[in-house]
Amino acid sequence: MSSSPATPEIQLVKELWDAFEDGGVERVMERAGDGIEWSPSVAKGKRLRGTREAMDFFAEQYRKGVSVQARPYRYEQHGSCVIVTGSLRIREHGGFSETSRVWLFRFEDGRLKGAEQYPSHAEALAACDSAG
Repeated sequence: MSSSPATPEIQLVKELWDAFEDGGVERVMERAGDGIEWSPSVAKGKRLRGTREAMDFFAEQYRKGVSVQARPYRYEQHGSCVIVTGSLRIREHGGFSETSRVWLFRFEDGRLKGAEQYPSHAEALAACDSAG
């Protein structure tokens, strides 16, 4: 896995990924804290504001039999954003789909403010640039 040099922001994103692998969404929320706007792939464009809304959404997905596995391949720092390139596998209805995915983590004054996903690196980079 290649990446930009480890910055505090990249380190936090890696810790969130480790938390997800270790304990799922609950561990991510514990590590990330509240006040973050999440836009996960399975939410299909819906923005989840804060820990409670994200936890409720993922609990509902679990009840529906939907599970997510995300694998990071590359971490990059771009200004106040961290872009992670990887793959996403979604299991539901007895089958699964797997796609390449790019996640954008937005920071403000060193604190995580939001996370969203894009189908391409170019789109994530453009979103990062437009926010900065």
